[in-house]
Amino acid sequence: MINIARTMGLHIDPDTHPGKYSPFESEMRRRVWWDIYYLDVFISDCMSLPPLIDDATFNCNLPVDCDDSHLYPRTSMLPPPADDSDYMYFILKSRLAQLVKKIRRAPINDDQNQPDIKAAVALAQEVKDWLSALPPQFQLAADEGVASSGPPFLVAQRCELASIAHQIVLKIFHPFL
Repeated sequence: MINIARTMGLHIDPDTHPGKYSPFESEMRRRVWWDIYYLDVFISDCMSLPPLIDDATFNCNLPVDCDDSHLYPRTSMLPPPADDSDYMYFILKSRLAQLVKKIRRAPINDDQNQPDIKAAVALAQEVKDWLSALPPQFQLAADEGVASSGPPFLVAQRCELASIAHQIVLKIFHPFL
């Protein structure tokens, strides 16, 4: 799948070829690439293998958070962001995938190849910062009434983002167990 995407040029940001793609095509190409990127990161993480996509091998920008209800194949300009965009979740997942790759590349061992707790705490802080920077509708509250408020799909998205982030923290501290 990754090689097919590269053959199609999805890893190259459409803006590097002005006029070749419509705004709609450009946005769809970005969305497909970042979906593949996300799957690569998390499937490889589940399998304890390195991701196949190296960050130095692509320049595709993140998709734009725009109002999908006004995004059509004949669109000449991307619509502005919507306050209640359904696509924000995908962008947050893509940013989380970038954070996962950064953490996987970060050394947590000291000079004697022993786990370094200070490095692990710094990485865990990055995850905590990411969680606290989430838009309010995606933050998981400790209050059950707040955590389960909103449409069911939003509750599921909120829980998934929090679960993945906390799973990353557990993996960071695993060498210390």
